[in-house]
Amino acid sequence: MLLDAKNLSQLQYGSISTCIGIVVDFTTPKNTKTKEFYQAISLVDPSTNGKFIKLLIFNSDLKAFPNIKDKGDVLLCKGVKVQQFNDKVQLISNIASFFEVYPKIKKNNSGNEDSIIDIYRIWWNTNEYKYHKKNPESSNDRRKKISELHPDIKYVDIYCQLIKLFDYGNDNRITAIVTDYTENELLESREFHENPDIRAKIYFACTFWDENVNEIRKYSEGDYIFIKNIKLKLKNGIIEGNLHGNTNWVHIYLLDDNDSKIINENRENFIKNSLELPSTPPSPKDKRKNADQINNLINDSLIISEGIRNLIHSNEPSINDNNNITTSTPKKKIKTSKNLFISSPINNTNDKNKNIEFFSMPIRKLTSINHCHMPITKIKAILDSKQIPNRYRCRVKVVDFMPRKFESFTRPYCTVCKKTFDKTELLQCPRCQSTKDKIKYAFLFSLLVEDDSKAFLPIIIFEIEKSEFLGLPATSLDNSKDIENLRRRLSKLWTFKTQSYFINKEKTIRHTKTILCGNFFDVCIERYKNTQGIRQKIFDTKLII
Repeated sequence: MLLDAKNLSQLQYGSISTCIGIVVDFTTPKNTKTKEFYQAISLVDPSTNGKFIKLLIFNSDLKAFPNIKDKGDVLLCKGVKVQQFNDKVQLISNIASFFEVYPKIKKNNSGNEDSIIDIYRIWWNTNEYKYHKKNPESSNDRRKKISELHPDIKYVDIYCQLIKLFDYGNDNRITAIVTDYTENELLESREFHENPDIRAKIYFACTFWDENVNEIRKYSEGDYIFIKNIKLKLKNGIIEGNLHGNTNWVHIYLLDDNDSKIINENRENFIKNSLELPSTPPSPKDKRKNADQINNLINDSLIISEGIRNLIHSNEPSINDNNNITTSTPKKKIKTSKNLFISSPINNTNDKNKNIEFFSMPIRKLTSINHCHMPITKIKAILDSKQIPNRYRCRVKVVDFMPRKFESFTRPYCTVCKKTFDKTELLQCPRCQSTKDKIKYAFLFSLLVEDDSKAFLPIIIFEIEKSEFLGLPATSLDNSKDIENLRRRLSKLWTFKTQSYFINKEKTIRHTKTILCGNFFDVCIERYKNTQGIRQKIFDTKLII
């Protein structure tokens, strides 16, 4: 189809043609008097010499309209009518017209056809600046920074990070708090979600109505998103946003990595300008449910803590050189840095001239966490901290696990003794002799994780009856189907690969070995202390199924 597409300058009046153009301006579909929807799009390509070609789309089905995300997207138009209007070329859709959008940032390889689109992308990257000037044929760019919002603007599009969702318990309204880390005097002053000692006017409240409620619920707090067609209003001196519309037209997109870098840069600048003295976050709230679960772990964690040191191979040179390695009960004391900002994603030092290091986003999202407002903390900062108990958000990958067999990832659990025991043919607690409905199964296993600084931390997963982390019920794992479900879930975190290498200098004798390759993911970790020492466990983290 792309091979048959013509340049915009080659289109002939009266023909039904297929062409490719680069979007330089566009509107969202709007209602017409005939109950159809209407959209106007301005296109250019290397052959138009800066002149705009107007495309008008009419259709009663919103799904037939192209979901254009931004200026610079490449649009394929098939079966559009070419006509003359005021001595200019104009394209009109018909019932057989078809449109396909190619994002301006290439996501992956799509074969030979995509090389044609690449030509347009490269041309746009070189000539984009020419179309930033105000043009009488083009409306103003509606994408704004939060700092640029004011009541004179009626509708805007914004790049932002989703910080918090306020659900009102019904299906027709939900409010999202978002930010791009730029300040606006017309916003309410709020505590910075990464450090309550900082207050700033960076948070914009946008309320989603009716059909759009389900659309925003698809995203998690912490996601970088693009919201289109927000209607602004001034209420009690505070600027707010509202989003109405038909759910068939997409108003929210997940940002590409290149687009989210803009927000990350704003965030870095905001923190550099706002952060003066490092501080330590408050301890987690002492909830009874959480305290009971920690007590249950006192004895159960012994089962895997004895073998946890086997997860760290002393013969690995890369691990031997790292002084940050710890087992579940550290043997040597670690010096505590008084200037360590535990909850901050910044590696603070006394040297103000050193660059501030920030975490990069994982390649793809593997987990959903309930505390996206928490900054990412390095493992070394966790190990250095003497503040126990405490909670953290980390970005890690699995490098090893215990027990070795997946069949042993669950154990019988006595609800009377509140302890686990070895699997036997007769499910009976060896301590209190309880059986039947008094015996449940619990997931109990440990992961050795590593962050990008090559520091290691063992974490425990202990969940009774059902694992929120895995999204699986706890069973005896005697069934091959249950084992396969568990294996499939864990394969999201790591895979096994076989490497081949020579074991002699002459390179004539080949050997193979299987290695574990982990994927980076976000996880919430709680650090606590019991009679056996210091432990870490996962909380409020779910694998995305």
